[in-house]
Amino acid sequence: MAFTQQVLIVGAGPTGLVAACELARYGIQCRIVEKEHAISKKSRAIAVQARTLEILQIADMDVDRFLKQGHPARQGRIFDEAGDMIAQVDFDHLQTTYPFMLLLPQNETEEIFESRLSRYGVKVERGTELIGCVQDRSAVRVGLRRVDGTFEDAEFEWVIGCDGAHSLVRHLLGFSFEGASYEDEFMLADVHVDGDLDTSAFHVFTAAKGPLAFFPLKDGRYRVVADNPPKTWGDEPSLAECQALIDERGPSGMKLHSPRWLSKFRLHHRKVQELRKGRVFLAGDAAHIHSPAGGQGMNTGIQDAFNLAWKLAFVVRDMADPTLLDSYQSERLPIDEMVIRNSDRLTRFVTLKNPVARYLRDHLVPIVSSFGRLRQRVGEAVSELAIGYRHSSICEDHYTPGSDIPAGDRAPDIEVSDDGQSGRLYNLLRQGDTTLLISSTGDDLGDAEHVLKTGIPAWVRVVWAVQTGHPFGRSAVHLIRPDGYVGLRCSLSDAGTRLAPYFSRLTGRDFPVRRETEKRHQVKA
Repeated sequence: MAFTQQVLIVGAGPTGLVAACELARYGIQCRIVEKEHAISKKSRAIAVQARTLEILQIADMDVDRFLKQGHPARQGRIFDEAGDMIAQVDFDHLQTTYPFMLLLPQNETEEIFESRLSRYGVKVERGTELIGCVQDRSAVRVGLRRVDGTFEDAEFEWVIGCDGAHSLVRHLLGFSFEGASYEDEFMLADVHVDGDLDTSAFHVFTAAKGPLAFFPLKDGRYRVVADNPPKTWGDEPSLAECQALIDERGPSGMKLHSPRWLSKFRLHHRKVQELRKGRVFLAGDAAHIHSPAGGQGMNTGIQDAFNLAWKLAFVVRDMADPTLLDSYQSERLPIDEMVIRNSDRLTRFVTLKNPVARYLRDHLVPIVSSFGRLRQRVGEAVSELAIGYRHSSICEDHYTPGSDIPAGDRAPDIEVSDDGQSGRLYNLLRQGDTTLLISSTGDDLGDAEHVLKTGIPAWVRVVWAVQTGHPFGRSAVHLIRPDGYVGLRCSLSDAGTRLAPYFSRLTGRDFPVRRETEKRHQVKA
């Protein structure tokens, strides 16, 4: 082993690819290995949530390509057995540039990510399998086996296991993976569907023998999912078998044809108890698996990677104390557990078999879902815009009159001014900076000048809120992390005394006073 390399990512699914793209964007040397020889042609996960699209915008991904190739679902509709709608999930009201659930096959998502990664000069090492992994306090030593039969022993400062539900990283490092399997089996069909379905929404029909769901994709294709198919089916049902199930449970006139993928599968819900052991991290399905209900799985993995990458980059670049990495587990583990819990509840909600329970669901849910605020909160939860880290050890909140965005919450994308040039906040975050957002009334410029003269690290960009009616309050300061969440909130008059201790705690060191000649760290375009 000639030298210790910086980061190894094991697994080139969406989670691993986003981790690699983000580290490369920050200038971190990384390798990514994948035992499969090519991207799978199976569509697998299809939902890209609004918060994930925001994250991809911040990460300087080709969001326009996602929007061009995907299909937006602006509503979700749930029907009882009689065909009456009992619940509706609305996305149109969401305060985001992306008020919808984008439906795009996972293989296309991975192709977009891998294309972006190649622009950073990083290539996925396909046909390369991890066969060993041990660590000490200073490094992680791994064994790799290539498709041509050759072997490599290598040493890395850090390893991220993104190698899926059967993660070898998790197994070799002794992470527990606790949970259970659902009793029912499920049918999956990626097919063209002729019939009278509104393609602006996904539809779930709760028949007595099990639910049936239609998710619209591009060009007349659908992802069709059904619970409890006949036990006589094999692992790959025929199109005729799928059609018979649709005829039995769905609305009339639905005709399936031109299948791309037909399958039968069983669901599981499992999770690790910790996301890190020493210099090894787990993310995505390597750390948590659950029902696809709600379309959260791939999105949760992508957000795991996004949360970890900026922190690891700060540590590798010696911009922060290694204790910053502890916040990856403390922030993401509760989110992962919440996603598992909510997807389990939703799965059980639509698969009720007890007639009394189904009767109560079908008659009470329409009443409850008629409340607009409740529908709004459901939409925010499904879109993952409601995810936040208010209880994080690296989020610090102080009383700030007029501000609706506490520390730990997602910062909305507003218009800001940077050195006299106006632009959108998320576009500025693409540059990888921590951003100090100042909201001024004009009468508090003395406080603002005092803030600018305090010790602010060179890697912090200072911008001003200029959008009318923005939610950040007046005479306020919000320190926005590279991942778009607020790390610190305080009044402008208190900022001079609040910022210095926060930066010291975040970085684990004293830092120089900001000077005009100092340069921020750069990320790759």
